[in-house]
Amino acid sequence: MGRGSAQVLAVGAFFFLPVAVLSSQGLTLLLVLLGLGSLIVSRQPSLLLGVGRAVPVLFGLVVAVAVVTSGWAVSPADALRLSASLAVLFVLILVLLGSAHQATAMQRNRLGAWLVAGFAVGSAILAVELATDLPLANLLRGPRPGEDDLERSLLNPALTVLVLMAWPVGFVVWRREKWAVALVALAVISVLSLGDSVTVWVAAGASVAAFGIVAAFGGRGARALGIAAAIAVLAGPLFPQVVTPERMEQALEGVRPSAIHRIYTWDFTAQRIAEKPLMGWGLDSSRNIPGGDILVVENGPALSLHPHNGGLQVWLELGALGALALAALLWVTGRAMGRLSRSSQAPAAATFVAAFVFVSLSFGIWQNWWIAALGLT
Repeated sequence: MGRGSAQVLAVGAFFFLPVAVLSSQGLTLLLVLLGLGSLIVSRQPSLLLGVGRAVPVLFGLVVAVAVVTSGWAVSPADALRLSASLAVLFVLILVLLGSAHQATAMQRNRLGAWLVAGFAVGSAILAVELATDLPLANLLRGPRPGEDDLERSLLNPALTVLVLMAWPVGFVVWRREKWAVALVALAVISVLSLGDSVTVWVAAGASVAAFGIVAAFGGRGARALGIAAAIAVLAGPLFPQVVTPERMEQALEGVRPSAIHRIYTWDFTAQRIAEKPLMGWGLDSSRNIPGGDILVVENGPALSLHPHNGGLQVWLELGALGALALAALLWVTGRAMGRLSRSSQAPAAATFVAAFVFVSLSFGIWQNWWIAALGLT
């Protein structure tokens, strides 16, 4: 990889977490600038194939299905615009993956140093924001008379990026000063303790379990995690039939109301998937699914904006073909992790599982900033 591409990646490595803290939406701009910068300095379109052909083909399949289903989406024009933005983001992600794939050992070491530095800076800013009720976020928003200050949940995306970065940063630190990994773990736990998100703890715990599995079983464990994630997506519509609201209400008594609301949302989504399982309801139609505005819990509609589960959202909007493409992408990722060096497999698998938990529990799968965050990770 040329020196220019390495510098572009170094910029992304440093600013990933700080940008997420200042504005999660800024991650989309960061991805665009990095992708275009890499294209300009490298001038090698072949970078698009730097990670093999399977990922570009699957990205292309998702976009193609999105375009087709736009024809019967609630808002075809909006769906087509979203399809175009997905195509652009996917291409830019492939460019950056290709650049990273060609990095030399020396360039990787420098990237690691910038990654750790950005993690330290971003963690510090995030900790201060959470501990002092978001003074910087309120300052950036500007005065809005009559409106309350921003809530700490605004920084849940930044906490998500913190968890996603933890394993790559820990891997870099481990290779240089093994004892310093404890500092990374302490920083992550301390910052997460300041936040209000339960999902980040679930993702962090699942990633630790994944690390242990792959540390014990190597490439077989990594490939098994990819297969398990793919099966989870394909079988997603069956899950709400087992974990029904009626069965879970008592079990979740005393837990946050959002937990049981999520169960109701998944149950409703599965019912709508069953009505159009093959071709779906159309890209970006989740927010306008018939019956989605009916309250199922206090102040909680059956489906608000998206199902809070990426697999179910793909099933709902793109149907079986879209779900197959997503499952195949997860399977391919598992195989790729299994081919990494033994020392890299466990942290890669831990990051993969953390990302899959967030995809399964939190954000809308088509949100630009979220796709950018996953691509940058």
